[in-house]
Amino acid sequence: SIDFLVAVKAGDLKTTEAILIKKPSAIVSKMRTDRHESAIHLAVRNADYAMLKYLREQPHSDFDTGDIDEESPIIEAIDAGNFELTKFLVEECHVDIHHRE
Repeated sequence: SIDFLVAVKAGDLKTTEAILIKKPSAIVSKMRTDRHESAIHLAVRNADYAMLKYLREQPHSDFDTGDIDEESPIIEAIDAGNFELTKFLVEECHVDIHHRE
């Protein structure tokens, strides 16, 4: 549902949780924007640590998936110059820094 991506982009953790309670996360994890960005891409763009922690706990969350340009969420963090977020993705979310799409 587009509502899921809107909630993630807005940083609305309460609504995100409510949607995931109603829908299997395996389906939700496949939802993408028109640029093929995942919910994780959106949370990284907002440096939303609470959302990233929540998404990390969901089955089928893929922190290594690419967008339309084949850029993974960690590339967004690196391109933004956000060292703390990059470190968080590697250490807390176990992002594979050697992953290639």
